[in-house]
Amino acid sequence: MKKIIGALFASLSFLTFVSCKEKNDNDNITTTLETTTLDPTEFDTTFMASSYGGGFGYNYSVSVDGVYNKNDIDEELIIPNEILHEGKMRNVIAINSEAFKGFTQIKKLTLPASIKFIGPNAFENCTNLESIKFVDEDGNTTSQIQLKSIETDAFKKTKVEPIKYDSDGLVIGNKLVALHADYGVSGDYICEVSDDIEIIGEAVFKDSELTKIDLNNVKIVADDAFANSDLEEIIGGENIEYITPNAFNNTPFGESLDSKLVLGKVLVYDKIDTDNYIVDENVESVAAVDGSATSIVIPSNIKNIFNDAFKYVDNLEEVYFEHLYGNVNISNGAFDSDIDLIVPYGALNYYVSNNRSYESQFKTKEINISFYKDDTFIKTEKFNYGESLRIPNDYISVKDSNGNVYNRGSVIYFHNDINLYLYEGSIILK
Repeated sequence: MKKIIGALFASLSFLTFVSCKEKNDNDNITTTLETTTLDPTEFDTTFMASSYGGGFGYNYSVSVDGVYNKNDIDEELIIPNEILHEGKMRNVIAINSEAFKGFTQIKKLTLPASIKFIGPNAFENCTNLESIKFVDEDGNTTSQIQLKSIETDAFKKTKVEPIKYDSDGLVIGNKLVALHADYGVSGDYICEVSDDIEIIGEAVFKDSELTKIDLNNVKIVADDAFANSDLEEIIGGENIEYITPNAFNNTPFGESLDSKLVLGKVLVYDKIDTDNYIVDENVESVAAVDGSATSIVIPSNIKNIFNDAFKYVDNLEEVYFEHLYGNVNISNGAFDSDIDLIVPYGALNYYVSNNRSYESQFKTKEINISFYKDDTFIKTEKFNYGESLRIPNDYISVKDSNGNVYNRGSVIYFHNDINLYLYEGSIILK
C-alpha cells in the first residue's frame, strides 16, 4: 500500500528549500533562508493524517484526512490500523470529515476494528461503495469492533446507505453487524432489536452477558451471533428465514435444545424419535435434526436444507424428496456421502442441475404395489417413486391397511413395497 506520491513530495522525491543569499543593492543587507527538508520517512506516503489529541486517551493517535493522490486508490480501499506520522507508527483512531468524499471508484471498504470515529460526510458520494468489513490486527474479518460514532451523512449516497451507530450497535443497511460494550451488554441484559433491523451479523453478541433477546422483525441470524453469551431466552422470531443452532454455540439456550424448535419458517432443531422421520410441513427450511432414523422424507414445502442439517442423524440410509422439479437448495454437508437421495421419477435431471455436489447420490427407486380385493390378490405392478397411481380397471380409488384412501391418477410417494386394497365405496366405472 505504501507508495511514493507526488502531492507531498512534488515531482522530486521530497521537497527541499536550499540556503541562498539575496543581495539588496540599496542597503547591502544580506538575507539568509535556512535549509529545511521534509523527510519522507517521517510520514505515510499514501494517507494524509493529522494528530488526534484532546486528552481523551487517544494521544499519539491519528485521524485519516484523505490520500495524497486519489488516483492511487482503486476499487478496494484498505485503511490500516497504524500510519507512520511524525516518525512514529500511530494508531488510526478516526476518519476525518469528507476524507474520501466523492471517491466513486471505491467498491469495497476495509476498516481496522480498532477505529472509533467516522466523521461527517467521510464517504459521501462514494456511489459505488457496496460493502464494508472490519478486520483485526491479523487481517481477519471481525464484528468485534470499537467504533463509537458515525457522524452525519458519513455514508450518504453510497450503496450501503443507511448506516448508523446507535443503541442497537453498528447498523449497515438493515444489518446489525456489531454491538459495542459501551452500550451496556452486561448484567441481566435484555435486548429488543429495533424494527428496521432484519439481519443480525456474525458474532454480534458473542461473549456478552445478554440473557434475553426480542428478535422483532429479524429475518436472518448469522452463525455465532450469540456464541459464548449468557443467552437463555428468545422472544419473537416469527419472520426468521435463516438461523442455525450454530448461532447459539456454548450458550444456555443452545445447550437446552432437546425438542422441536421452529422460528418463523425455519425448523431450527428437532430430535428424531422414530425410525422414519417426516420433516415438518409448516416450515420452508431445515437447520438441524438430531437422533436416529433409517429414512427421512423431505416434503415439497421445504425450499432450503442448511449445512449439516442431517449429517449427524445416526443410521440414516435413504432420504426421499417429494419435489417434482427439484426446486430445493441443499447446502454442502447437509448429508453424508453414503446416503441415497431418492427423487421422483423424471425429476433426476432437475435435482442434479440444482445441486451438483450431490450428483452421485441422487437416485430413482422402483416400488412394487400389490392390489387386493378383500383378501383376494388381484395383481402386482411396478411403479417408479413419484409416479401417478394406476388402479386396476373398473375402480377409481384404493386404500392402504391404515384406511388412507388414494385416487386413480394421484402422484403417490410410497417409499417401499406396499399392499393396497380396492375401496368398497369406490365408484365402478362403466
